[in-house]
Amino acid sequence: MIIFPAIDLYGGKAVRLYKGDYQNMTVYSDSPLSVAKDFEACGARHIHMVDLEGAKDGSTPNLSIVQDVAQNTSLFVEIGGGIRSMETVEAYLGAGVSHIIFSPWPTIHLIFGSWQMMTWLIRQSVNSDY
Repeated sequence: MIIFPAIDLYGGKAVRLYKGDYQNMTVYSDSPLSVAKDFEACGARHIHMVDLEGAKDGSTPNLSIVQDVAQNTSLFVEIGGGIRSMETVEAYLGAGVSHIIFSPWPTIHLIFGSWQMMTWLIRQSVNSDY
């Protein structure tokens, strides 16, 4: 079993929303990198990150935070939240992210343009090592 501890990002901070409510947010740390390093020190090899601002508007305001985690830990980093264009995919991959979470399915079709491309992407994901 592979466990992915999670860090939700908002305003450059590690946060958690209560029942998805942006008005009911708890800030756990001003340094998501420190949180990631703590997970790593506890034995984690993977981390799941979500850009909550990106989820709302499709932007990537926390890209530098994700890049810091990818470059300054040995964690397998996966990211989700607002990935709606190939440019965003390329930015995250260029930042050192290992895995990208896409949602919803129609967004994947819009990004990749065809179900054939999406099928190829799924095969690559299935064949990759975690």
